Amino acid sequence: MHELIKVEAVSGVKGSIVQLKCPYNAADENKIVWFIKKSETSPATQITDGLNINPSLPSDLKSRLTVTGDHAAGEYHLSISDVRESDAGTYTCILYGTVGVTTLQLNVITNIPTSVSLENVGLDKKLNGKEGQNLIIRCSAVGGNPVPDVKLLISESVVAVSKQSVQYTLSYVNRSHDGQNIQCMAGYEEMHYYPLNDTARIYLKLKPYPPRFSSDSVNTEENKPLVISCTSTGSRPKASIYWLLGDGKTNITAYATQLPPSHDPTTDTYSVTSTLTYSMHRIYNGKYMICGARNEATLEQGGGVETSKTLNITYAPDITVNSSTYTQNDAIRKVICNPSGNPNIYTYHKWQHKSRYGEIIREFNGNKTLTLPDVPVLLRYQDSGEYVCSASNGIIDNENKFKQTGSGLVTVRAQPVFTSDTIDRVKQFGEIHKTVDIYINVISDPKFTSFVWARDGTSIKTQNSAKYQSSSSPTIVKDTIHGKEVQLYSYNVTLAINDLKAEDFVNYTVTLKSGFPDVKFTIALESASIPDIPGNFSQRDTAFTSFTVQWDPGSDGVYKQTFYIQYRVQGSSEWTIVAAGDEDINEQRRRRTYEVRNLQEGKAYELRMYAENTAMKRSNFTDVLIVFTKSSGTNLSTTSSAVIGTVVGVVVTLVIVCASFIVILLIKRSQGKDKKEK
Repeated sequence: MHELIKVEAVSGVKGSIVQLKCPYNAADENKIVWFIKKSETSPATQITDGLNINPSLPSDLKSRLTVTGDHAAGEYHLSISDVRESDAGTYTCILYGTVGVTTLQLNVITNIPTSVSLENVGLDKKLNGKEGQNLIIRCSAVGGNPVPDVKLLISESVVAVSKQSVQYTLSYVNRSHDGQNIQCMAGYEEMHYYPLNDTARIYLKLKPYPPRFSSDSVNTEENKPLVISCTSTGSRPKASIYWLLGDGKTNITAYATQLPPSHDPTTDTYSVTSTLTYSMHRIYNGKYMICGARNEATLEQGGGVETSKTLNITYAPDITVNSSTYTQNDAIRKVICNPSGNPNIYTYHKWQHKSRYGEIIREFNGNKTLTLPDVPVLLRYQDSGEYVCSASNGIIDNENKFKQTGSGLVTVRAQPVFTSDTIDRVKQFGEIHKTVDIYINVISDPKFTSFVWARDGTSIKTQNSAKYQSSSSPTIVKDTIHGKEVQLYSYNVTLAINDLKAEDFVNYTVTLKSGFPDVKFTIALESASIPDIPGNFSQRDTAFTSFTVQWDPGSDGVYKQTFYIQYRVQGSSEWTIVAAGDEDINEQRRRRTYEVRNLQEGKAYELRMYAENTAMKRSNFTDVLIVFTKSSGTNLSTTSSAVIGTVVGVVVTLVIVCASFIVILLIKRSQGKDKKEK
């Protein structure tokens, strides 16, 4: 009884030699026999017995059969030469005396494939692909019976085997696949017979390597051109370089120049260099600068290959100063300077304290934090104003300035303070039967909430009053702050008193209320009159750049008076005013003279004058006087009186001449009549 051990399929190409191997080795007492069965229904026919071929076989078959192998080792294989289609069938090897039986199915290949080819491969034997994408490799055989096997190898490694055609996908091919050899073979795997093959080489479009900057760090100074280069290598085809700036990735490629690409024949790749020249603004400090490269291998993947560097932009500082609010009760008052630049190491220069209108009040040594000197509580309001900090960090700005400045406002809220000009006007003046405005100027931050006028201690009702009207309005005054006279924002508080009577010349007190203690100021209203217009205002002398005028003082209105001269070049609109002297109420009146100097040579000047007393009453102007300064080579001195005198003299002379002429005519006519009568 025999046991079936193994069934194998064996193929042979028509006309070739096929060896059917029996896996058993025959000992002396055993022997190996081969049988053939043409079909499942046909009987088995013995072919061999040991080394002997069955003599009853057809002669054309018998002549092509041979028992081969190492007989000494017990090998008894069956070889068939000039294999024919009729040789196909089931061959059985039996080792007698054992249970060993092996069946081999011989298939005869009557037609091998006529050709095999890799798809999408040109005459240059390149299979094209793109780095980062899938590469599909297809290979097909034409013809073959039975259907041939098609085997695909990449770099001599089998990656796929299939019938008639094969397809294999290389996922996300990378640079390491570039240049690898592909081989496609057609034949029959079971007999290791592959008579046909086709080859190609993988040729990829390669992305550029990440670009390299020309320096490890990117440092520049604001408003000065940054010049930096970037190089991309390893691309196929050649790449182009682009530049992006900041979080918004602003494209600044237009400010770059790109050199022609260079080719590396050993790798068939390209390198390209771009140089950017761009003036950076401080807003990009700490932001990214991106150098990117792109070619056909990157376009379908959303962009290019990029390298970024963080920008270090040095710039002159912007300076801000904390605007702080204090009260007069705050003993410690500080002003803080906040420069913002790169580098952030600063040199502080002198602080300046300025008025609201830009006038310098005082200066302090430079530092980041200014602690204001302590002063009496009621003087702390004088610390209000603009504080200017100056600092530098070694970088000049776009205006070529080394030192930068910034300012903030300090406000010290305090009780109202009466201005110096108010304190100097304890006495104010009015005229009987006229209206007078008595007023005070006050510095008040915050502005006083209300004010009340009193007459000799009795409150005055001003609402709907025909006698009194009160008002307040902003004004600008000059006063002394920390020893410096400057303009100050203040308020004018006025009481108008109508139709003054003798009994109205008393004391008037105004009380200001705020969030601080109330303040009061008393004004003594006194009677006063307007001084007279200076008399006999005339020219006394003239020179090249000066002239002297004279006048007679008039009544002073019972107060000390001051004389003022106004002058201008004839035809101009602006008057220049000079104080020409004082006259006290007890001073004896006398003719006054004054020399007006620093004039232009050879010009006609218009002059006029007036008087003003300490009751703030002003006279009207004199008539305009015309005076000529001398020109070189002349001695001209003309006044309006002289001109008028000359004109009048000429006119009088003409009148006298005409009158004389008329008289003579009349006399002659009279004499003529007398002669006729005789």
